[in-house]
Amino acid sequence: MKVIASLFLMVLGTVLSAQSVESNNVSMEVLFENEIVKVEMDTEVCGDPHSDLEFEYYMLTVSNKSAEKLNLQYWSHGHENESSEFFHSLILAPGQTLEGTCTAEPGNGLKFFRKDVGTEEVRKLKLVDFSVNRL
Repeated sequence: MKVIASLFLMVLGTVLSAQSVESNNVSMEVLFENEIVKVEMDTEVCGDPHSDLEFEYYMLTVSNKSAEKLNLQYWSHGHENESSEFFHSLILAPGQTLEGTCTAEPGNGLKFFRKDVGTEEVRKLKLVDFSVNRL
């Protein structure tokens, strides 16, 4: 009987572990998609290499679904002031996927500040006016 109870607890523990791992998988949010390009967003915590601070960023994944070279353009945080710092233009080779990473510099069009880890204040990200041109 002890062996059966032990096996039951091991199986239950494995199932619970698998469920907790699965619940940590956050699905990407699709921000824009058409027949040739897909833009998805996720969040990621990144450590600052110069300090012990951590920041959370919005990370984009941009996929060229076509066999053509593309130029994807969009504005972040609206474009009411028309500042070039909010305009983003990415060139994608056929079938290429670009991803925001912790090591990428902000301003590359794929990584946007969200918040300081440990604070509740979150900066909203607004991406608008997506346009795609075949090159």
